[in-house]
Amino acid sequence: MAVSKSCAALDSITATAWNIAKNTDDDRVKLNALTLIKETEKDKIDIVSNVNLVDQVIDAAEQKQRVAIPTIPTPSEEEEQAIADEYIRDTKYSEKEEDSAPVTRARAIPVDDPGEDR
Repeated sequence: MAVSKSCAALDSITATAWNIAKNTDDDRVKLNALTLIKETEKDKIDIVSNVNLVDQVIDAAEQKQRVAIPTIPTPSEEEEQAIADEYIRDTKYSEKEEDSAPVTRARAIPVDDPGEDR
């Protein structure tokens, strides 16, 4: 995908440079356009010839990443049920403990303020 986009962009540059080279009478402009054409064609060859190298590097990186990521074991149905039962049991016990706790109410007791004159 990136290679085809790059080649398309370089083709567009080459076509514009050819138009400039053909339609100008100034030798400097023509020389610059032809130099640009040479450079863009060289860049296209570099991109196309390095596609295999880039693919190899990407494949190696993906393979290394696959090896580095450990797989997480998934619990069996029995293990899932045991975990759910334990959670339910813990929830029931915590509800009973909350219900059995005595309710106390604090009463405000007036305290003499030392700074207050009586």
